[in-house]
Amino acid sequence: MALWDIKRKACRLPVYQLLGGLARTKVRVYGHVGGNTAAEAARQAKQRVAKGITAIRFRAFHSYDAVGLHDHKLAVQQQIEYLAAVREAVGDEIDLILECHGRYDPQWAIELAKRAEPYRPFMIEAPIRHENPQALAQVRSSTRIPLATGERYHNKWDFHEAVVGGYVNYLRPDVCHCGGISELRKNAAFGEVFYLDLIPHNNAGPLGTAATRPARHGEVQSEVRPRHTRPPAVAEPARFAGPPGGVSPRHRRTDRLVASRDGWGEMPTLCLPVGMSITPSVPRPSKTSAPSAEQTNSLQVAIQLSHGKTESLLSGGFGR
Repeated sequence: MALWDIKRKACRLPVYQLLGGLARTKVRVYGHVGGNTAAEAARQAKQRVAKGITAIRFRAFHSYDAVGLHDHKLAVQQQIEYLAAVREAVGDEIDLILECHGRYDPQWAIELAKRAEPYRPFMIEAPIRHENPQALAQVRSSTRIPLATGERYHNKWDFHEAVVGGYVNYLRPDVCHCGGISELRKNAAFGEVFYLDLIPHNNAGPLGTAATRPARHGEVQSEVRPRHTRPPAVAEPARFAGPPGGVSPRHRRTDRLVASRDGWGEMPTLCLPVGMSITPSVPRPSKTSAPSAEQTNSLQVAIQLSHGKTESLLSGGFGR
């Protein structure tokens, strides 16, 4: 990501132009909601819908995280309670994404899917842990609800079995986990062969959003579609949940990147707003002179960033 940032500065072009140009000018976004009760999740969901969001993502069992305990049976029950409450709050026209965070064993993921069907979720995300794709195949064969996975995959080979086996409907690579913008696009092309759309994951805050968007607008397999009928196209940009009574500065920075209108995020002119950068500014050397020590040091810092050596800039994701 840092090297793409250097390149776009040197060329004075947005990254999506360096990737071949726009395939779309906007992408659909979803709103993530939290809450320790179903009523709180439903209240937050109504707030997101009032802002124009047309797809809502959530998970339950937050209370279990606080004590480090996960009971599959209770987590299924709580997930269904949240799903029922959110569906009642937002109506039938809003797409609901049921996030499981890889917490269930296959038999419990199957039970969850069975009980979720009457509420028509758009998809179930990460129903089980990611290490064993054959276990995901069990879930796939037992439900008609679309499935998604990929946020914990780190390269194209991790995606291979789930894609070729037809275990999921949507791929969720994370630009900060899977190897950056170039690798995300390779995963997109791989999924395209099998008619799989992308819903990229992002829990790395504004910079993760900034790096995802130019790649997303240059992909070809998910054209702009009528809302309510196709997937949200950007992973985490519309997560408005902040501290009680307000929105944190981190979320305000992300909102600068996502101008949501009727559930769609417009493509910015540049991949990052003015004043926000993944890398330090690298002065352009003249054609005749060797790079200065300042230029060399700046480039070394940027390369370190591209290899994840400066985690403070690329982590800091939103709380789940």
